[in-house]
Amino acid sequence: MFPGINDESLQEMTNTFCRWFARYGFDYDRFSEQRWSIHRANPNVTLDQYRCRILHHFGQIVSAKTIVYLDLKYWINLRKVLLGQEVESDYVELYSLLTKAVESGAVVCPLSFWIFEELLKQTDFESRKTTARLIDLLSDGVAFMSHGEIVSQEILHFVRKVSPQYADFKHWPIHECIWTRTMSFLGDRIPAWPGTGIPESDQLLVQKNFEDFNFFVPLEELINNIEVVPPDLLYVGYDVDDINRRKQQVRLEHRSFKSLFLAELMHTIKENEDHWYETMAYLHFLETGTQESINIDALPEPTKRAARNLIWFAFKKNKITNELPSYHIPAGLYAAACWDTTRQLSKNDVLDFHHAQLAVPYCDVFLTETSLRSFACSGHLRFNEIYDTAIIAAPGEAVAYLRVKLQKDHVRSARIAQELFGSDTYARST
Repeated sequence: MFPGINDESLQEMTNTFCRWFARYGFDYDRFSEQRWSIHRANPNVTLDQYRCRILHHFGQIVSAKTIVYLDLKYWINLRKVLLGQEVESDYVELYSLLTKAVESGAVVCPLSFWIFEELLKQTDFESRKTTARLIDLLSDGVAFMSHGEIVSQEILHFVRKVSPQYADFKHWPIHECIWTRTMSFLGDRIPAWPGTGIPESDQLLVQKNFEDFNFFVPLEELINNIEVVPPDLLYVGYDVDDINRRKQQVRLEHRSFKSLFLAELMHTIKENEDHWYETMAYLHFLETGTQESINIDALPEPTKRAARNLIWFAFKKNKITNELPSYHIPAGLYAAACWDTTRQLSKNDVLDFHHAQLAVPYCDVFLTETSLRSFACSGHLRFNEIYDTAIIAAPGEAVAYLRVKLQKDHVRSARIAQELFGSDTYARST
């Protein structure tokens, strides 16, 4: 027995695991027995290979659902419904519609880092815990990967699309490559025991079982054990006053919205420079087998400027439409905010822009604030058209839209974990 673990605490832990698995219709003991057997039968598949296969299969299942992104306003009001508190009747209808659709396997409302950050701003622990429980209910265990991973995926897909050398290269749609488990959205936690004498084959079995187990860990558990989250990831600082000062100055420098957008785009390109060169190094590794990191600080300025201008000119000439949303959307929203000289940005506006960066390109429906909807659907941006996303602010409109869409699509399938583990998780993706 491990230190601090006795029979009583072990039983309590097992009971907790049983509850987690029961949420998805699994018997924990039977599931564990089956997975140990499956992993023993596949000793030649490495941990990285297994993770790649199961996460891509997971992404394929998620991308086939109707994906609805809820910003904080919607999570708070739906939490009120869950708690039986007074709230607009439209939110009651929306709660009923979403919970039934998630249970039937038709809809998923994913977690993102920005939702998580806003959740941690709730000072009342019980409110925070209830919101986490609601997110577990509606997300079905689905979360966006980290910002850096998504930007890198966009760059990778973009380069492979425009470079002739990849003309015959088959790559998976990006909508299948940006999803992970609730437990992993801040990074994977897979144990290893180097130098302990434990055979690598036994370690591999345990690690693969952890890969499976992590699909069932709820957000509520992460909130209960907040110390497991790296402190430097909890709060991101924004100098909103500086943004407002800069927006006034920038607005005076540009006579057209396109010019203003291109100026904001260059800021976004520079902010994502690390991800650009990390992806270039990864492509070099795939082609040569040589793993080399690129020291951006050591690169000559003309070299960096050439890479920046490659993206900038492609946007200027309208050669890029929806391929690089992590560049396009923040630049467009900041440009729209600067163009509107009557309105000052707030910290919440900046967070809403981060929500939009994920919701607009990768979700079917984005439920958000009226102000953000006005920016995103304006004649200057037309994000709803470019990314074919329904951007809705009013809960009543959301209910009406989703009823029609779900009836039209008529998608009914199993919950995500049931689909995932009801199939061959070792199969190569097609």
